[in-house]
Amino acid sequence: MVDYLSNFYEVDFLPDTLASTCISKIKYHFARHSIPDVVVSDNGSQFSCREFSAFTVKWEFSNERSSPGNSRSNGAAEAVVKDAKKFMNYCNEEKSDPYLGLLNVRNTPTESLRTSPVQQFWSPNQNCVANPE
Repeated sequence: MVDYLSNFYEVDFLPDTLASTCISKIKYHFARHSIPDVVVSDNGSQFSCREFSAFTVKWEFSNERSSPGNSRSNGAAEAVVKDAKKFMNYCNEEKSDPYLGLLNVRNTPTESLRTSPVQQFWSPNQNCVANPE
């Protein structure tokens, strides 16, 4: 899951892609970070089924589905998957802790901003100033 405004993301192990498994993981993140107004997902069966639709109604958020594999319509998620795979492969090759890898990714300032994804995510009212250099 990725927050589009801050680029802060969470990484989860999913033993399968059933709607119930995805809903369980999403509930965990919503309980921890709050429920967003809108969730953008791909058009996978786990997000287009009745169970997920009922979840969106009960938890009061809308689900905007994009075309599967269309990086333009769900570019942030596609970029996060690519980034997460990259740092996880690096951690695996170096025999280092992947949680430290995730921490480093979250704490690295964005190129165009002076703040990191974690700073932007946890300080939403902070003025993010573009890097003048």
